Amino acid sequence: MKKTKEKGIFKKVFYGVLSSVFTAVLIFFGIGQASTFSANGATLYVHNYVTDDTFQYSGNTVVYEVNGELLTSISPGLILSNGAAVGPFDAIFVDMLGAKSDYIEGKKSFTISYGTNSINMTLGNTEATVNGVKCTMNNAPFVYSFNDSTEKLLYVPTRFVAETFGYEYIWNASSSTATINKTNLIYDGKEAVKYTGASPVLLFNNKTIDTSVFPGYVFDDVVFFSAEEHIEKSGIASFTYAEGSGLIVLQSGDIMVRLVLGSPIAYINDDAHLLTTVPRQITPQGSSKSGIYVPAKFVFEAFGYTTKYAKTTDRFQVFGTVSAQSPETEDAGISDLLPDTVSYGDILFSYETPEQLLDYYTDLGENIPKGIYAYSCSNSDAIYLKGVDSSQIKIIDKTDILEITIPEYHNPYTGKLKYVPEASFLNYFYFSTSDTLKILIIKTKELQYYAYSASNGCVIHLTDVNGMYQDSLKFDTASDSASDTTNLYETDDLSTLLPEAVFSRDNFVIRLPEDINIYAIDDLDEYDKKRFTISIPGNHMKFLSEQEVYNPVSTLSNVQFSHRVSDNTTLITFNTTKIQGYSMTIADGFLAVKIANPKEIYDKIIVVDAGHGGIDPGTLRGSVYEKTVNYNVINVYAQEYFKDSDIKVYYTRTTDTKIALQTRADFAATVGADLFISFHVNANSTASVNGTSVYYSKSNNKTTASGLSSSILATSIVNHLSNAWNTKNRGIIADKFVVIHNNSVPAVLVECGFITNDSDFAKIKDTSYQKKAAKALFDAVTEIFEKYPTKR
Repeated sequence: MKKTKEKGIFKKVFYGVLSSVFTAVLIFFGIGQASTFSANGATLYVHNYVTDDTFQYSGNTVVYEVNGELLTSISPGLILSNGAAVGPFDAIFVDMLGAKSDYIEGKKSFTISYGTNSINMTLGNTEATVNGVKCTMNNAPFVYSFNDSTEKLLYVPTRFVAETFGYEYIWNASSSTATINKTNLIYDGKEAVKYTGASPVLLFNNKTIDTSVFPGYVFDDVVFFSAEEHIEKSGIASFTYAEGSGLIVLQSGDIMVRLVLGSPIAYINDDAHLLTTVPRQITPQGSSKSGIYVPAKFVFEAFGYTTKYAKTTDRFQVFGTVSAQSPETEDAGISDLLPDTVSYGDILFSYETPEQLLDYYTDLGENIPKGIYAYSCSNSDAIYLKGVDSSQIKIIDKTDILEITIPEYHNPYTGKLKYVPEASFLNYFYFSTSDTLKILIIKTKELQYYAYSASNGCVIHLTDVNGMYQDSLKFDTASDSASDTTNLYETDDLSTLLPEAVFSRDNFVIRLPEDINIYAIDDLDEYDKKRFTISIPGNHMKFLSEQEVYNPVSTLSNVQFSHRVSDNTTLITFNTTKIQGYSMTIADGFLAVKIANPKEIYDKIIVVDAGHGGIDPGTLRGSVYEKTVNYNVINVYAQEYFKDSDIKVYYTRTTDTKIALQTRADFAATVGADLFISFHVNANSTASVNGTSVYYSKSNNKTTASGLSSSILATSIVNHLSNAWNTKNRGIIADKFVVIHNNSVPAVLVECGFITNDSDFAKIKDTSYQKKAAKALFDAVTEIFEKYPTKR
């Protein structure tokens, strides 16, 4: 960070001048350039054997870094006229990644492959076929030789090939470097997914089971293992899978476990159970074979085993004795095992408490509802809780389920099936086994809910999230019988709507193609450009261009549709007049996007600031620049931790750019942040000075409504970071740095360590410690929000 003492400034300038001189020397001798063929160096002549012409290449050449290894001796990558790069296929993809190709000299069409992915290409043609699907590449493949060499090299569009093979491709324009990194790209069904979770190891009675080919996965905090590789081959149960119906049958002795691919309902013998996440068909990275994956804890414990999962070591342990198995189920009889309720679409649960049970629990002093009923209307559903006031209801909206809790009420219910064919939203209604009365509703689509008091009880009303339809429910106030189900019924009189409007009519709405669900789409928030993009698999340009758009959002200037050829994705880009937050839902074929100021969308908002940038390098030592360390910790490593959390993060800079200090401070108010963190590296004229400190401003230390202040935030971060780095804890220090002094929210400036101290410097330049710093910030912020919730 910028120092106020003359010695600090002099030291920084001296280091900066020395570094500039050293860099100039390297450039003069051609060291550290993109390639010895660079336009800044020797002339490069390229012969194209497809077009049979020779041209002089005058652009920058591309250096490739593959899985952390810089390729400096290979033939250069070229940037063609459309701005996209091509590179030598063998040197990058065959030698470094193990890809394969049937290309031979003189052959025009050929196939390159890696794992389950294959690309059919034709020299000089941008049209290609990826895994049987036609698409357009950003460049055509060619065969080149360079200068006086006669060696013919196959060149391919490197970004297109890398991303098709499941690798991350990062382009650095300033150094003309393309970084290709391995990502754990798996197929969840037919959808390619970048898996970033843990890879649990399975131990059965302390014996490690091989998970190298079919690794363990964690989805929604649930450990999954292969039914065939890990359940059946461990001798625990026989395994049968019926591909047509998606039925999974595991059987041992007199216990049969039935699950359905993609369904949250499972059966142990004839007893139905609700899963927190569904069975999956997974194709691991680089594998040509998929496996049926089941929730491990549920399955193992269904067969009577004890399980224990240690997240810190990723060890999933199973204890117990293998029992005698039943013969493997014959495929011919598989349909007989399919539960009648496999579709689950037309089922509701209904329960009326018997008087004896009611009297029994009343005598014990327990509160229980006098009756629970589930009802269906044409475009909405409802639950009626007799004897419960709406103020007693607590509803938590989770990704897969709606969790309704009635505190201080006992749960005596087991539930009975009742078919209601016109059911819209109550596809599965489940009483949890906890002592507190809890009702779980599986969400097959996003929905709105509203709880309100009714005759002798309350109603939880469920309906379409887009606000396209509304129903109303009437009550016969004269009825007081727990068994009278006529006190709640449908009506066509829309004048008797709910007490308040269930839906906000301020959403952007457009119809989507069929079979697009919320889990199939991705989004990218480019708030620095005042826009965000929603991406949908496939080419839907024609369909979207024919749809009417409902747009009541005043800050939405325009919406654009485009098709990205490289991954066959349709993009919907929302351009706004100012930075906006957004949330989206899909229901009944409509995409609804709520667009508003960030505080109206997100419960937790932070601004993180990677100090310095651009022509302001900060402090430095040798080739280690403070601005680079700051960026790595904040924008690279911390981003990985925050991206899957419920904390919305805004970054003051997303590139190597100098941004004015006051602009950084003002950004917190612009996005309505709850707190601000600026990350820096310290320096001192005395090399022995070391340790971690965090600054705050006394003039910006007021306590917020949640109870948070700058000094509280500073204390949390300095403790987490010094513990993570095992550095001297120098505590919190009051000062008037612009980014914290002139801020509008609790704000701190972090000094992770001293670049001028050998011990601190070893950690500052070490990427593993940079990651630890990022994790420490994430942990501190998470803890702060737990202790000081925003209550929005």
